[in-house]
Amino acid sequence: MSDQSALREEFRDWLSEHQRGEFARYSTEPVVGTRLVPPEVSIAWEHELATGRWVGITIPQEFGGRGLSIDAELAFFEEYARSRAM
Repeated sequence: MSDQSALREEFRDWLSEHQRGEFARYSTEPVVGTRLVPPEVSIAWEHELATGRWVGITIPQEFGGRGLSIDAELAFFEEYARSRAM
């Protein structure tokens, strides 16, 4: 399994555990930009992503990131868009 495939699988697994309740409710909108996510829900989701270390994944590990490549970041964003996560 390639590094990108492993990252994609890790993120899908993480999403299946964390994209629930209010987070899942706003992920079912059919078109990006049409949903009105309450700010507190959006902030909570960003915090959830950060706690899972999915924010700034190209930032070096010594600064709190994962130190991954741009290719890995693109793979993450593809999975994020595919999942329709908030």
